[in-house]
Amino acid sequence: MAVPYAATPSPNDPARAAVAAYFQTVEAIQPGLSGDPETMAQQVVAGLGKGDTSGFDEMIQQAQVARKRLSLIAPPQPCIAYHRDSLASLDAGLDMMQVMKKAFSSSDQETSMLDLTDRANALKARSEALQLQEKALKQRYGLTK
Repeated sequence: MAVPYAATPSPNDPARAAVAAYFQTVEAIQPGLSGDPETMAQQVVAGLGKGDTSGFDEMIQQAQVARKRLSLIAPPQPCIAYHRDSLASLDAGLDMMQVMKKAFSSSDQETSMLDLTDRANALKARSEALQLQEKALKQRYGLTK
């Protein structure tokens, strides 16, 4: 949820520097989830078709490491809500990956897939809200390019 702000801080504002440093740190964590998502998804699906969940397990492990690293960051005051929502989003993504893995090995795949669709839609909405928060913070602190 975007929060309206009164004025853009000056380049010397200590909060601006803290927010910039926070986002640089967060962006450094994201490469743990790197790789071409489409290629990775194709590999995981191909593996799941053969009963091999190792690709999925690797994705889950990468997300868990990124979540742990993010949880160790102390966000500056303006980023506290964003940080909390980022952690919640990662938790929801991890949960969805676990449900997806379980769905592919379940005998009741139809029910599992319906649950997965609901979770995916909720995660998409959460991700979009998080992107709006990030954009608002970066605009507020003059960090947009």
